[in-house]
This record gives sequence, C-alpha cells and structure tokens, in this order.
Amino acid sequence: MRDPFDVENASGSTLEEEGKEEKEEEIEKEKGSHGLPLHAWHGPTDPEHPTNWPLWKKLSTTVMLAAVTFTISLNSAMFEPATWQVMQEFKGVEREVTVLGTSLYLLGFCFGPPFWGPLSEKFGRKIPMLTGSGGAALFSLLPALGPNVPVILIGRFIAGAFGAAPATIVSGAATDNWHAVGRGINLTVAVGSIFGAPLFAPIIGGFISKSLTWRWTMWIMVILGGSVTAFCAVFLPETYAPVLLKRRTKRLRKSTGDASIRETVEYVLSYSGNIDLALQILNQGAVLLFTEPILVFVTVYQAFIYGILYLFLSAYPFAFNQARHWPVGVDGLPLLTLHIGILISVGITVWYVCNYFAPRVAAANGQVVPEDRLPVMIFGAALFPAGLFWFAWTAANANVHWMVPCAAGVVIGCGMFSVFLQCIAYLIEVYLPVANSAMASNSMVRALFGASFPLFASSMYTRLGVEWATSLLGFVAVAMIPVPLVFFVSGAKIRSWSKNAVSATADR
Repeated sequence: MRDPFDVENASGSTLEEEGKEEKEEEIEKEKGSHGLPLHAWHGPTDPEHPTNWPLWKKLSTTVMLAAVTFTISLNSAMFEPATWQVMQEFKGVEREVTVLGTSLYLLGFCFGPPFWGPLSEKFGRKIPMLTGSGGAALFSLLPALGPNVPVILIGRFIAGAFGAAPATIVSGAATDNWHAVGRGINLTVAVGSIFGAPLFAPIIGGFISKSLTWRWTMWIMVILGGSVTAFCAVFLPETYAPVLLKRRTKRLRKSTGDASIRETVEYVLSYSGNIDLALQILNQGAVLLFTEPILVFVTVYQAFIYGILYLFLSAYPFAFNQARHWPVGVDGLPLLTLHIGILISVGITVWYVCNYFAPRVAAANGQVVPEDRLPVMIFGAALFPAGLFWFAWTAANANVHWMVPCAAGVVIGCGMFSVFLQCIAYLIEVYLPVANSAMASNSMVRALFGASFPLFASSMYTRLGVEWATSLLGFVAVAMIPVPLVFFVSGAKIRSWSKNAVSATADR
C-alpha cells in the first residue's frame, strides 16, 4: 500500500535530500574527471528508497521511533516525583539540589545536537539512536544504585547526554520516508512522544515512589529503556537514504566484483571532506542563531513552551497538593488533561494538513510555502495564554470545583502543543538547506530552558502563589502571540534577506 499523503510530483524529495543541488553538480564534475562508475537510486520510484516503502512499514517505523523517544522523554522527568524521598534519605540535601536530577538530564540534551546529529549522517539513524537509548538506560543504573547524591546526579547527566541521541535524531528519522504532507503528520506523532511523555512522569513516578521506593523510578527506566532498545535493535529499519544506498552499493561491489563502484553520496563526501562535521554544525548553528530573525524568535518561543512543560511537573502537584490537599500521585493526575489537549491539537493539525496544506502543496506541484505551516501555530498562540489565566485563578481555589482547572489544562495542552509542533515544522521548511545546523541550535536553546525552569519553579510558586506565578507566565505568553502573526504576514520578505533560508519565491 502506497503512502496516501504523497501529493508531490515525481521529483519530490525527502528532508535530507532537498537543497543539495551543489552536491549533485560536484558528483557530475568528479565523475567526469575521474571516470569512476557511480551507483544511484533507480529513479524516483525505486522500491528500496524510504519514501517508496509500503505504508505498513512507514507506520510501524513511526511507532518504534515514538517508543524510543517516549522512553527517553519519560526518563527526563521521572526523577522529579522522587525528590522528597531523596531529601529524606540523604539528610541535609536541599530541594534545589535534588531538582538537579531533572535539570542535569536535560542539560545533557545540550550536548546532543553537535555530536549525535553528524553521527546520524555518517552511520544512519538507527545505530546512534539505539546507542543513545541503550546508554541512557545503562547509566540510569547510577541513580538507581548510587550511594550518594553526586553519583546520582552524575548518572542523570550522562544518561541525558546519551538520551539526547533519540531526541536529536528523531525529527530527521521520522521524516526520512515521507514527502511534505505526510512529513507534517508523521512529525506530529514523533514530536508528540517527546512533548507528552514527561507529563506522565509525576503520575507514574508518584505512585511508584509511594508504593515502593524512589529508586524504583530509575529501575523502571532501566528496564523499559533496555527493553525498547532491544526490540528496536531487531525490528527498527534504517531510514536514512544515503546510508541505505551505501549498503546497496557494497552488495553490488561484492556481486559484480567491481571494487571501483561508488555510490553518489559516498563519492561526494570522500572528495569534499567530512572532517570536524560536528564543529561545523555547531559553528554554523551559532551563526544562524545570532543572524537569522526567524530562527531566533521561533526558537525562543518554542524554548519558553518547553520550559513551561517541565515547570508544570512541579506547578501542577503544588497546586493540587498544597491548595487542595490531594495525596502524592493523585496530585499529578490533572496533568493528564494536558494530554487530552495534545490529542485535540493532533486532530486539528491532521485536519488542517489534509484539508488546507495538502491541496496547496498539490496545486504548487509539490512546492511547500513555509508560512503555510503557521495558521495552527497562530491558533495555539492565542489559546495558550487563555488557558494559563484560566488555570491561574481556579487551580488553588478550593471553592472552585476541581474539574474547572482540569478543563483549563485541556486548553493549555492544546495551545502548547500547537505552538511547539509548528515551530519545528516551520523551521525545517524555512531552513531546509541547513536544517541540521538550524535544528541543532534550536535544540540546545530548548534544552537550556527545560533545564533551568524546574530550578525556580518551586520557589516561584511558593512566593507568588499559584495565581500570580501562573499569571506571570500568561503575560509572557501574550507577549509571544505576535511571533507567528508577523512571520505569517512577512515571512517571505524576511526569508529574502537570508542566504540560508529557502527561496522567497516560495510565497503564498
């Protein structure tokens, strides 16, 4: 069964293949000067190319990628419900120190993009992803067994550095085998697993730490992470087309006995050089972050959303435990309402892609206008602060029925995810030629926000109260509303100023 979302023309290309005309020209130049036989894909319908896989294989790949990233993201917040028991076990340790168990894991994510990204281009998606997933599970043994707080925190940081691999690579892996329309829908699932998983941690971790001990929150991550890694090591296919072509070329050399055959991508890399690719991506990402207005404002907006996601891991239990006196574990259940909002956002995104985005791409013969990704983000930008103010003035008021602030969580979740997802989709479309570098800088800033927000969450809510602490976040969210509006109206003009963004001719 073929991909029903493939509305591009026969020359439609994947995320990693677009914007590489210079490499193709270099191939022809080198081929002419050296005369080596080059092996390429057998046309746009080659069945071994990831974009031509049957639908069942694409969907099963998506599910496995989501399982890996879900486990990694769940691990990022699983330590949060255990902080009080850690303080009791290790006398004299302040709460701010125990919160580092979450923050250091997320800080490890900062080291992922410049390291794991280049590895995914050299060795494919599967090996780095599963190395990271397995490493995160393995080093979760340190906090599970650690005799003191420093060992526990070191283990959390190293686990985060390994966990950064799936978090960094999944956007590329999830879009390798889809064209533009399917890419948007598939990205929803992959990003949803990253965004939604931490919200389960206070519930799962709260009940585990209450029923067993806090160390079992880490043992669960060791068992779950190891199991998912082992399963995907057997069943997850490689999705990166250049690596698949390289493997096929090796088989061709063996079957023909002609050792001079080279695949096109390998030949270009061997002559253009692949030294210090990580440093190149890091440097280019830093330059882009300070020179590209679209990247700057969208990254800050998305990082703010990501920071609030981890702040809520403390804010929600605080509101329902301190003000409404719900027991540990139960006080995290209202976070599930954010998941309802996320699911609504997924439905809205799929409806929009199928009924508006896809027809526009088809009418333009497969050409994507980046700003066509923004209407859902504009909707979410307006919805998000409304939900925050709703929650702020109802959550801590015991005279208000608990379902009222829970309903606010649905609005918050829908708004947050609508913004977060479209930030990624928009940046990928705008910076296709330099997507790795752009997303590397974006991921690093986002991880910094996620690591820092939990550090002040408890003190902010204790001093300001639920009402004004959440209202403060709402005021910042209101200030962010113009970001997608400005780019929707003037995005093409702003792209025309850039040497790195896609052509401004891609305009509505």
